[in-house]
Amino acid sequence: MRLQDLRVSTFNAFIKDVLGIHGEKLFRLEDIESINSPLLRNWLEERGIRSCYAFPIETLNHGVVGIICIDYTKKKTEIYKKDIELIQNQAKIISGYLI
Repeated sequence: MRLQDLRVSTFNAFIKDVLGIHGEKLFRLEDIESINSPLLRNWLEERGIRSCYAFPIETLNHGVVGIICIDYTKKKTEIYKKDIELIQNQAKIISGYLI
């Protein structure tokens, strides 16, 4: 699996969602078939990813220092509000250790 020489522009939608440019700081993709970017869709399909969720790990100044990314490969999976809150809390805990 090649993870080098990737164009950042392939991940524009992903980055904008994780940074919260469209509101919620969460990249949520229940089904990769619904993604508009053919480059990102192909990248995910090549890795066998069916659903993907990403959450930022932020500093107190709201700078992103990392991302928690959860990929589902066996089937399309929707995560619920309680799961989202749990992962967001884990991101805060991780950020506390990094500061």
